[in-house]
Amino acid sequence: MIGKYIISFGFGLLTAYVLHHVYEKRRRKQCPLTDKKTMSVAEELNHVYQLVASIQEQLDEIKEKLNQPTVVSAMSDDENVIEDIIDTKQCVKHWTARNSEEIFYDTEDSIDIDYIPNGNNMTNCDIISSNKLTSTTSNSTINKQLYEQIDDKLDENYCDKAEIFNQLSKHKVLFSNDPNYWWRMAKTSHLLAKSAQYNSEDQQTARINLLKESFKYAERALQLDEQNGDCHKWYAITIGSLNECVSTKEKIANGAKFKKHLDIAMSLKSNDPTLYHLAGRFCVEVLAISWIERKIANSFLGTLPNVSQQEALDYFLMAHSIRPNWKENILYIVQTMISMKNRNEAKRYLEQALSLPITSIEENAIQQRLLQIKI
Repeated sequence: MIGKYIISFGFGLLTAYVLHHVYEKRRRKQCPLTDKKTMSVAEELNHVYQLVASIQEQLDEIKEKLNQPTVVSAMSDDENVIEDIIDTKQCVKHWTARNSEEIFYDTEDSIDIDYIPNGNNMTNCDIISSNKLTSTTSNSTINKQLYEQIDDKLDENYCDKAEIFNQLSKHKVLFSNDPNYWWRMAKTSHLLAKSAQYNSEDQQTARINLLKESFKYAERALQLDEQNGDCHKWYAITIGSLNECVSTKEKIANGAKFKKHLDIAMSLKSNDPTLYHLAGRFCVEVLAISWIERKIANSFLGTLPNVSQQEALDYFLMAHSIRPNWKENILYIVQTMISMKNRNEAKRYLEQALSLPITSIEENAIQQRLLQIKI
């Protein structure tokens, strides 16, 4: 709707400008309308109307593009990436807990999942209506309204990530220079790619392309604001998710970038439990690197960071202090304490984790892993 008002207003200005231009041209030359060397009034008005018609035609094309409910990224060369995802998964409404053996880090089943309210029934996410955004008078108010809707819906237990991505994508022109928009695009596309199972080769290809898109969105966000903690956070998360589609050398290089931007994000967002959890996971992954992998990493990067189990545990405990009922984070606390031979404390945390309610499909998978731990 805002786009329509802008186009109509712009067209009115252009029309007025053209007519004023004709009038001023005649006035300055002081040419009588009957002068045979000049155009007749009818001829000149006809010329004006043709020019206006041409402008109108171009504006109609722009209006049609703005009104088109596209889900395609403005930054992608592959214009079918998102459509492939949605076509092959008509209704993406569940999370899938999956394990990964990625070098350095695995953000697949833990990233940015804040507290989720109880609820066992599948629910449809309300469409984020563009009409709700047209009654505002400033971009900052529009941004706030849209972002609040997006954030609330991403926190819902069984929310349709494809629908949210579609709604968010409609505003990429309006918010093209807003870093808070682009990191949310990175987050939503990342969650969409991670939240469903893809069986066929074409579906897998589409999912990989979407992961690459989410990283491009994060890059764009970071270019716009290097002091924004969320931009660094989602740059780290999305570059980490590229592990499954890059070479070993690139994985190692990406691992260094992951840690760099994670550290910056933690300095800017000191109360974000996800960041501390990911830092702990990074330490665990580095500790698990084999001697051969370490030699390869050192040849590319110099020396891998020195980490310890205590450092990993400290990160997990920091995340726990901020978000004490995070079942997955407690799982890592228990596992790290067992590795450090601190079985009494591990048992205490294990009992706490098992007593927490299961509020999502992922947490059910975590519960099964907790039940298998014997202390």
